[in-house]
Amino acid sequence: MHWHDNRPDLAPVAAVVETLRRAGYQPGVIFDANAGYKLANRYQGDAQLAYFLDLPAKDVLVVPKGQQADPFLLDFARDTGAIVISNDRFRDRIADYPELATQGRLIRGDWRDGKVVLDFPNP
Repeated sequence: MHWHDNRPDLAPVAAVVETLRRAGYQPGVIFDANAGYKLANRYQGDAQLAYFLDLPAKDVLVVPKGQQADPFLLDFARDTGAIVISNDRFRDRIADYPELATQGRLIRGDWRDGKVVLDFPNP
């Protein structure tokens, strides 16, 4: 959400969602509880953020207040084998989630020249 000039913006998230859809993936998004406040100065739940991303509400999770999104995201990825797309390297969590070091499990994303860039590994 902070890929564009390090400020909160849903455009990069929406671009990632669309890029993944075109590639045949079923994207899901996990937000910190304060995402709505950062975007619109008010709480926004799963359904509201899903609407802006053109996703079903079941594919968006706003974590409960006072909890960090990273453990939800990383536990979900571990439990389901999902790929994590982020500009965070999760260096502070790699000891607890060693599978992140497996090629293709953690994909670096960035916003360059008004477009999302995902560094998928070469086949």
